[in-house]
Amino acid sequence: MVESGVTRLLARGTNGLIYVALVIAAMIVGALIGNKWTSTEAAAWFQALGAIVAILGGFAGALFQGTQQTRLLQDEKRREDLEASRLVVALAEDALYAIKDASRSIAAHKGGGEAFSAETDRLDRAEAAMLAVLPTRVPAKMVYDVVIFQRLLTYSLRAIRQREGSIQNFKKRTLDSADARVSEAQERLASLRNVLNELDVPGNGRGLVRGANSTYTKAR
Repeated sequence: MVESGVTRLLARGTNGLIYVALVIAAMIVGALIGNKWTSTEAAAWFQALGAIVAILGGFAGALFQGTQQTRLLQDEKRREDLEASRLVVALAEDALYAIKDASRSIAAHKGGGEAFSAETDRLDRAEAAMLAVLPTRVPAKMVYDVVIFQRLLTYSLRAIRQREGSIQNFKKRTLDSADARVSEAQERLASLRNVLNELDVPGNGRGLVRGANSTYTKAR
């Protein structure tokens, strides 16, 4: 932002000096044609014009360097966001598999006196990874989806822990909620992949509108 502001100021200054130089050049030509100046006066004006041209050269060089620096900074930022986005998508893919495993465990429980038990290690690791990555490595366009993933993981863990040791058949509402969490996780992963694909295209500044129709489901 600062670099682009400096570049704009340099461009305006250069344009202003070009205008002044053209005015002085026109005055010199007009005076010479009308024989209104002596050679000494003309030499002084030519010297002034040369000084302005030298200043213009300095401004043009600064403008070019500013433009190059801005482009380099933008490219570096895009590379950093691309690397971070790939990491986030990889973590989201692992989180989706963990949420699917939890949903399958809930669906597989048939009750009939058999106590419900399910491993939560993968959910724990996925939740910890999502919590760790959010403050440091998540591009702005991905923050919303990552937050939803964190909630889905939390609700999946809660659903399993609340039913640990249960010998009752699970209600349809519980099964539907587990399925809904999987569906929501799939949608969030697709959204994250869209952002990653955008970053893979240099100069693509389009954003995604997300969040209006979120349907993540709490543990029930």
